[in-house]
Amino acid sequence: MENNQEIVNISPIGKGKRILLFLADFFINFLICFLIFNVAVMPVSDAITDSRSRQEISDAAAYKQFSILYNNKVLHYESEDDKYYYVANVESTMFIYLSYYSFENTDIKEDHPLYGHKEENEVLKHFYYDIRNNKDAYISILQEFNEKHPYFEINGYDIALKNEIKSEIKLSFYYPDNLSEGGKEALNYLENFFLDAYALVFEDITKNDLTYNDESYVTNKAIVDKCEKEFKTQLVVSTLISYLVSTLICYLIIPVISKDNKTLGMMMMRIQRIGTNNLFLLNKGEAILSSVYYLVFNISIPFFMPMTRVTFTYLFNIPLLTTLLFIGLLISLASMIVILFSSFNRSITDYLSRSVAIKNDDLDAIYRSKGYDI
Repeated sequence: MENNQEIVNISPIGKGKRILLFLADFFINFLICFLIFNVAVMPVSDAITDSRSRQEISDAAAYKQFSILYNNKVLHYESEDDKYYYVANVESTMFIYLSYYSFENTDIKEDHPLYGHKEENEVLKHFYYDIRNNKDAYISILQEFNEKHPYFEINGYDIALKNEIKSEIKLSFYYPDNLSEGGKEALNYLENFFLDAYALVFEDITKNDLTYNDESYVTNKAIVDKCEKEFKTQLVVSTLISYLVSTLICYLIIPVISKDNKTLGMMMMRIQRIGTNNLFLLNKGEAILSSVYYLVFNISIPFFMPMTRVTFTYLFNIPLLTTLLFIGLLISLASMIVILFSSFNRSITDYLSRSVAIKNDDLDAIYRSKGYDI
């Protein structure tokens, strides 16, 4: 009796297609997470935490901080539009400071009326001389700078820019394109000096406080910091909940309710995963276990969720989300490398689940060889 055996040749999908499958499911997960975060979870968490009241409390405390700085003449602003924009006002204060040393008493700049040789424009001197009554502290800071860049003339407690530097800095206000290389260098060093010295002023304020009309800078800063901490916690919790739900939808609920345990990416690309030990479809238990793997492998997704609430750079101020981003990127990179060097184009998740991705047609051929009607 002749034993006829049908030989079925199957092969895993190509490396590029396997990477594309990962990216397809990743971005579907990303989009579902993004929708859940913005449409459901964050609005609910806003209501639970009363985020509007918290923001009002934070804004009121921040405005008081600005008021304390302005009334103590430690910070200046030029435009009402920028009154509560700290970065812009520090830059304005820096140029106002430089104008004090480079302008004569009669010099004015019509588009910047605050510029000029006015005592309140020397904010560093005003802070150490008048507020802290510690002239030596400021002189020490200047002398340390002067050892590397001798731009200042210091006679006792009297301070001035050297004439050759003064003329260059003044020129930068009127004709910046005409600055010499030496002038550009001096301007750069003086700007950096101001910013470094100004940072020391705020270290002092944070440590020793600054008040105006019985309002405390440190007390209001504590209120702002507390509100920001609560906001970050809200973002993290809402993001993780959204990610958990979206990942379960993508990698557990959809595969379990589908006829052949497919993710949406697999459905669109007509790809199937089979067990390497039996060449059968993964069962429901194996599909459930795979969803746990993807919770780890897509862990970079949560980092991007709060983008509709905060700036991109602010996201790096949330340590947990930043850590998850780098962990996720490293794991994804490792999985890509494994796919590139694997003989069957398998990812790390494929190895963990003992599966391989093949085309639908190849699976049909396997079933026909086993006697199933397809």
